[in-house]
Amino acid sequence: MTRALVVAALLAATTAARADIEIANDPPPPPAAPSPPGRPRPIGLFYKFGASKLPLDGQTVTALSLIGLGADVRVAGDLHAFAEYEWLHLGTETAASTASVSGDGHRLDVGLAHELIGTDKGEGRLYAGAEIGGGIGWYSLDPGPLPHAFAGIRLGFKIYSDEPGSTGAFGFALAVRAVAVRDGVGLGFTLGLNWGD
Repeated sequence: MTRALVVAALLAATTAARADIEIANDPPPPPAAPSPPGRPRPIGLFYKFGASKLPLDGQTVTALSLIGLGADVRVAGDLHAFAEYEWLHLGTETAASTASVSGDGHRLDVGLAHELIGTDKGEGRLYAGAEIGGGIGWYSLDPGPLPHAFAGIRLGFKIYSDEPGSTGAFGFALAVRAVAVRDGVGLGFTLGLNWGD
């Protein structure tokens, strides 16, 4: 009886030792497959320049946007919220004379932009979208802050990059906006360069 117990204990110990050796000799699991390339990070920066014509106090003001800086963030899907600042050079010509007056101004905007249609082209994306928003401007030709609202369309192209240390995407966008101010509605366009999304 004692001999049988000793033999059973030895068999159990030998089986456990073999199992440990087999586990120790198992090859390591294969590395996880790399995740497929996806959309870039949801925060982007942009620089833009452009021009617009605005009705102010019976005059048509030409506003050249020489410095435009902004940022946007993806809210959900293809919906982005953005904020932007523009430094403007202003020029006017009244209807009664050909004398022109120049000045400068500042404009702050916030809004929403949404991609309406788009198609992937290689490592990039061609798209068209709409935007809507509002803001406030300070113009040397019209004292005091002047609120405005805008709506427009965007046409653009983005090139995606998955390289380490890259910003995710680089692209450009052409925007055409109708801008409503106190004295009427003006029209403007901008060309922007985007980094990040």
